[in-house]
Amino acid sequence: MRQNIILRMTVLAAHLAVTTLSRAEPVGKNAAQLIASKYISTHKLQSTEALTRAARVNFSQLIISYLQTSATFASV
Repeated sequence: MRQNIILRMTVLAAHLAVTTLSRAEPVGKNAAQLIASKYISTHKLQSTEALTRAARVNFSQLIISYLQTSATFASV
């Protein structure tokens, strides 16, 4: 019973610590304009697709390479 109470108090203390420390303060108008001007001034559009190795693969070259390799082994 005592361990249960200690566990509940520990969970409550952890919850209160997290909720207290994770609250963000509102941003003022000047700070918001400064942040917006920082991102608007770069003019770099980000890609909508994920940057992975699969996205950079040229599949036509991959198929041609596979066909050439399989034709080489078939002729041997």
